[in-house]
Amino acid sequence: AAVRGAKRLWLSSKFMKSVMNGMRNVANRFTKVPPARTQKGAGSLRKAARNSLVAGFITWLKNKKLFLACSGGVDSMVLLHLLVKADFQVSVLHVNYHLRGEDSNADEQFVQSTCEKLKLPFYLKSVDTKQILIEKGGNLQDVARKIRYDWFSEIKEKETDNFILL
Repeated sequence: AAVRGAKRLWLSSKFMKSVMNGMRNVANRFTKVPPARTQKGAGSLRKAARNSLVAGFITWLKNKKLFLACSGGVDSMVLLHLLVKADFQVSVLHVNYHLRGEDSNADEQFVQSTCEKLKLPFYLKSVDTKQILIEKGGNLQDVARKIRYDWFSEIKEKETDNFILL
């Protein structure tokens, strides 16, 4: 979902899919061309209008700085490589919660080394989540989410004209 605040906009893959579907619907509505079965080439015209809107959105987004929240898992790493391949301005955000011992550190090292290879800015938030839970209590998922989103808010305030991709 998209979370909007005074200076923040986080985009999840589900939100991006809904944006793209909405753009397709707008393109279909404004072309007002009968279905391809009744008029030759109508489907191609509708597709061209849709592609034009999508291309415009991508061009607009390419002028923005994108921060990708990257866990080191398959989904975020594939998205990272796709964004780099498409020449987006990408910086990578990684939170090490130190919940899985050496595995947490290995994820951090993996994301950081990937950023070094791709020559991308890498931002790290390292947190002793277990200690926070002992001191403040609460649910692990809620605490981790608060840590992450508070950090994202700090970044949004420091940087302008950017998006954080979750």
